[in-house]
Amino acid sequence: MSCFLLGILTTLHPCPMTTNISAISMLSGYTSKYKRGFYPFFMYVIGYVGVYILISGLLSTGLIVRSSLSYFLQNSIGFFLGPLLILVGMVLTDMLKLKRFYKAPIISKLQARKGSAMYALPMGALLALSFCPATAALFFGVLIPLSLRHGQTLLFPVLYGLGAAIPIIIIVLFIVHGNKKIINEKWQRRLPLITGWTLIIIGIIISIQRLYL
Repeated sequence: MSCFLLGILTTLHPCPMTTNISAISMLSGYTSKYKRGFYPFFMYVIGYVGVYILISGLLSTGLIVRSSLSYFLQNSIGFFLGPLLILVGMVLTDMLKLKRFYKAPIISKLQARKGSAMYALPMGALLALSFCPATAALFFGVLIPLSLRHGQTLLFPVLYGLGAAIPIIIIVLFIVHGNKKIINEKWQRRLPLITGWTLIIIGIIISIQRLYL
């Protein structure tokens, strides 16, 4: 239970605000754009929780050093996160009209509902890897030692990942389904476009920060 609460604390901390906004924007866009809205949630959680399990397993076997991995994740993931946010934003805004340049069954599959939701899996994984100093301290300084001490290198990271992902999902459900009586259908149809541009702007900001700051 403490690991689950630790995950919630990680999400609610002001430090990962940029990644949280990115996750909310992405899931809001996919959920409002496709009828089967549970697919993006499922793929996002799989990617998010899977990363924590992988890290915990690597640390428990001694294949990587905790301090080195923490430093790498805090300073290097941003170089990949920015471009990926821009790419996902372009998908949500339908800027990537691939069929104009290349016609093949794989393009139709990527643009299908289930295929599009697959983007949430690598997105969840990359957002989970985007540690800021506070979240890195909670994960590497509290959760990992706790997991190793109790020999729960699978269960504790899963609980932590679920605790971190569930608040995001609740916020997205409120945005997409709780505002139907407040926002008219015209603006609901524009939600994927709005969230897509939000991701593009955040991706540009993150990329500039990593390259020049």
